[in-house]
Amino acid sequence: WDKARMDEMLRTDPRIRRPVSLAFRSQRRADSHAIWQAMTTFVASNGIRAMVVKPTNRARGEDVSFHSTQHPQLGGALMAILEILSDRRSGVIVEERIVPPLLMIAGQAHDWNLRVWVVVNAEGQPVVADMLVRHDLAQRNGPVNISRGAKTATLEKISSLLGWPEPQVTQVKASIRDQVQRAYWAIMKAAQQETGMGELPYDILGIDLMSAAGDLQPVILEVGGIRSMTQSMAIVLQREIRELKRQ
Repeated sequence: WDKARMDEMLRTDPRIRRPVSLAFRSQRRADSHAIWQAMTTFVASNGIRAMVVKPTNRARGEDVSFHSTQHPQLGGALMAILEILSDRRSGVIVEERIVPPLLMIAGQAHDWNLRVWVVVNAEGQPVVADMLVRHDLAQRNGPVNISRGAKTATLEKISSLLGWPEPQVTQVKASIRDQVQRAYWAIMKAAQQETGMGELPYDILGIDLMSAAGDLQPVILEVGGIRSMTQSMAIVLQREIRELKRQ
């Protein structure tokens, strides 16, 4: 299952908050113009002013780009991206850009998002194993990901920087738990329908969320599944833990 399929799964529950998006699971260079036309129509019909373009078969923010739909050279830039992704045999997702309330750290504005890890407990219920905030300079105008230099912090620290009172933090955490549990069950339902499996085909779900400015209800950006704790995953987790301890 690639990111486009995961995106489809999340749409089975209308209560899951998602950015407005359009996905193409595969493409050929010959299809680039038709996809570009579909993307252009999608952006115009939804009144999108800022957008994200990302591949369906990449991780760690690779080949993800942010765009203003008002930029005069947007069309040419999107066509070039589509041709690159087609050469890499990747589908593409275009979605509305969700902008969070920016953090001010050392006098500089930082963009941020949430990464939540979900596991299944002994009763077969999804639970939040851990969460952290990733943040980076907003002026970079790109994906906020640890592998691309982002720093990490606890939600409590970020809430303090934003001036959120404790009741507001509690509300955000409850909304996060609600959304990730809904995402789990949507993926479980799809797994049962497609494979007949009675359990989640992943050991861990890594779910990225963001709270838009002026909105306490988090939006799920994407979901990734990990079938086993590989060495590479362990290294990433260890790095994130080290970063947290430095905060």
